[in-house]
Amino acid sequence: MSTRSRNTGGDRIAQGRRTTAVDDPCLPHVMSWPASDVAADPAPTQHRIAVSGQVAVSKQRVHRGWRQRTRLWRAQHRERARFTRGGKAVARGQSLVEFALSISILMLLMLALLDLGVLLMDHLAVTTASRQAALAAASAATHSQADCNALAAIAIATAHHTGLTVTRIVIYEAAANGWELGGAGTTGYADVYTGNPGCVANTTPMPTIANWLPATRHACFYTENSLGVEIDYTFTWQTTVFALPALQITDHAVVPLAADMTVGNC
Repeated sequence: MSTRSRNTGGDRIAQGRRTTAVDDPCLPHVMSWPASDVAADPAPTQHRIAVSGQVAVSKQRVHRGWRQRTRLWRAQHRERARFTRGGKAVARGQSLVEFALSISILMLLMLALLDLGVLLMDHLAVTTASRQAALAAASAATHSQADCNALAAIAIATAHHTGLTVTRIVIYEAAANGWELGGAGTTGYADVYTGNPGCVANTTPMPTIANWLPATRHACFYTENSLGVEIDYTFTWQTTVFALPALQITDHAVVPLAADMTVGNC
């Protein structure tokens, strides 16, 4: 007896053979054996697998799998080809460009922070210099070397700061608001020195404006004058990347004169 049947792959017809599907999830293919074996055993069971059987492998399924893998490989190749040129990865060059841009921005930020740091340091130096000068001059009260003490203190405090240039020093009688008596910027009660002359003992430089010499200051208890020191200076940026103009800055400090009952005008 001859039986025609089609296997599960749908691509091969077994003639003269009886096919029996094996109920085994690990063997999904159709198993077949000769009809003579079936005649010898008219009731073949699913637990018997003939050694002489042939496994029907679906070529169509294999070909379909190869085509899918080929299409996937080609798609991946095209995707890689978008980022390659001449066999070298363009992503590498892109990373170098991004790194160059990033490092340039970081360098500019570092230079800006450097300039701001120097500006802050110089400003603190001038603030300290004005306070020390005011204390030095106020402690000398009406002594002839009072201004010399102030000028020397300023020269010492600003000696190692190359970013600033002292343009003018004003030693003045301070009003209640801390500025010059008669208004900010006036010199009616002030001694004005150009630049940063410094001072050596007994060699006080002559002021360009002398309207408040030490001998004219009032240093009596409870009525003593308040002495102010104003420092005008120019700050020059240390880096020229940003091409910023120099800054004109003013700082001042005020201290009351040391009272002395022995002076003649008390």
